[in-house]
Amino acid sequence: MKGLIPILCFLFSCSFFQYVQTRRVIRAAPDAEKTGCYIVSLNKSISTTDFRVTEKKIVAESSDSHIYAEVDSDLAKIVTVRLSEDEIEKVKELPNVEYLEEETLAYGTQSLSYALDQVDQCSTTLDGQYDPPRDGEGVDIYVLDSGVRYDHAEFEGRAKYPGYDPVDEYENEDQNGLDCNGHGTHCSSLAAGRILGVAKKATIYSVRVLGCGNSSPWSTIIDGLNYVVNRVKETGRPSVISMSLGGSYSRTVDNTLTSVINDGIPIVAAAGNERADACTRTPASNNGVITVGGSKNGGGMYYNTNGGSCVDIIAPGQFVLGAAHTCQDCTVYFTGTSMSTPLVSGAVAILLQQQSSLTPAEIKRKLTEMCCRNILDFTDLLPSLRSTTPNCLLNVNAAELCSDTTIVVTSTETAVSTFTTTSISTKTSTRTTRLTSTIRTTETSTSTTRITSVQTSTIRSTVTSTISSTTTLVKTVTPSPTSLPSPTPICCEMLSSGSGSLEDDQIENNDDSLVQGIKYIAELVDVNETFIFTDPPNAIQLTCNIPARAGFDSSNPAASCSSMVEDNPNTPSGEYWITNSDGVAVKAFCELEKEEAKGMMRVANVDMRETNSSCPSGLALLTTPKRTC
Repeated sequence: MKGLIPILCFLFSCSFFQYVQTRRVIRAAPDAEKTGCYIVSLNKSISTTDFRVTEKKIVAESSDSHIYAEVDSDLAKIVTVRLSEDEIEKVKELPNVEYLEEETLAYGTQSLSYALDQVDQCSTTLDGQYDPPRDGEGVDIYVLDSGVRYDHAEFEGRAKYPGYDPVDEYENEDQNGLDCNGHGTHCSSLAAGRILGVAKKATIYSVRVLGCGNSSPWSTIIDGLNYVVNRVKETGRPSVISMSLGGSYSRTVDNTLTSVINDGIPIVAAAGNERADACTRTPASNNGVITVGGSKNGGGMYYNTNGGSCVDIIAPGQFVLGAAHTCQDCTVYFTGTSMSTPLVSGAVAILLQQQSSLTPAEIKRKLTEMCCRNILDFTDLLPSLRSTTPNCLLNVNAAELCSDTTIVVTSTETAVSTFTTTSISTKTSTRTTRLTSTIRTTETSTSTTRITSVQTSTIRSTVTSTISSTTTLVKTVTPSPTSLPSPTPICCEMLSSGSGSLEDDQIENNDDSLVQGIKYIAELVDVNETFIFTDPPNAIQLTCNIPARAGFDSSNPAASCSSMVEDNPNTPSGEYWITNSDGVAVKAFCELEKEEAKGMMRVANVDMRETNSSCPSGLALLTTPKRTC
């Protein structure tokens, strides 16, 4: 969706974005705060010698004769100067000049901590714990912000000055990355603080791109990005850039962000706090950036968060406790998507510690696969953005569960099927232990174990393969202390019902096996076969005959989208085979998750709730119990 910005802007007559695409001089949006300078973007293929020659020509045309910023690298080639209208006309015609952009300010997205408690679970009822799978050790988080108080107790010496301060360079200051505002220290503590942070052993590097007033010209931020890219290339360490800042759309910055991501460095950025569409902001609108919206305690949305299709994931952002820059052990509550952003940056550090070779695209995909789906209440989100904003709450614990599963599929004859596996492990303790987002095991002082369903937050890893009528799945696990009794009756009942959960009456008289640990449960979605899976080293073999579910194959279509929900309330939205009025199986998209439209079929932009809508040719309109095709 982020790539559709120019199209959307055309449709909504956004003259600013049209101007960006068609003119060699890019003017700032009318309501943007301007620096008085222009960023002169040069051809990235020119040599350093040609860069210097062109720079002198630019300065010669400027009556101010001062260079406010310059970057000469493979990432970007820019010169920032003050220019009058007459001077602009001359500079834009110089050789090697691609375009000029009127420079605006970027701001830290703070509007004014339950946050950690929330991001390791998929229930909005907090349990008072934060139990991440890893701590981010060996990963560098570059915080592009107002600086960091290095000696704060939260950082334990892990917050460092990398050797360059872009604001010092252009404001003739001598801060060396130290925070004179408080925004950067707070954000850094949420990413990697010893108590308040997600990745508690990651290293923080302060790249100060926001001044003491928590704002800065875009060219300073480009300079900071350029410095980070060069440093990461030198160190070779797994790294992530955290940008709790934003401003009006800048083509120059957007191009720079894309270059950074193409160099293999993930960027996490704030969606913004304007209660608007994040697609109108930089860096939030960049397609490769991991853009973060904000939620609040209790499972609602932070009221002023930006939303829309450019948001990738959501994390706590309202009244979040973090480190203050005023003393070594002070803390303070801040609100904004600036606070949501470093929580996700810490999650990225955990992923990179686990697998340092991940690309930015793979990291984004993993985060959105791991997140808790459809548990946030969007009531406070701007109504026009509710349908396009992903209901995807950050979850750091799924990283461990998903990554440690090894599945081997063997086949002897052809029959295409799709199946989903969910890994489950248990451990004995005196507290509630989250195992996956679908199963919660509570071990009380009397050793009574209960398993209940958290239906709205299933973690699944789906594999489509050609398999035989008898398929063997093998998962590598840690041996149990004792051999497990066979839980075949429970598991088969679960698989047959497709419920994805076990009720109390199903586990009666099975407490011993459950306390010792059910090591592997697989949910067979759409194949009518005998299903066998084993769990070495205990060699538990479960054989379940699973009936085929309607809707997954053209030979066995469902009666309607509504019947898909009736068969299994947890069936996700997607394309299914439905019988039309002529008795022919056709493929249609069924909305099965959103309460206001559950059981309805989506065709193009037709909303079947509207009384004047009609079904496509070949499909009948049903009006009871709800309008659906």
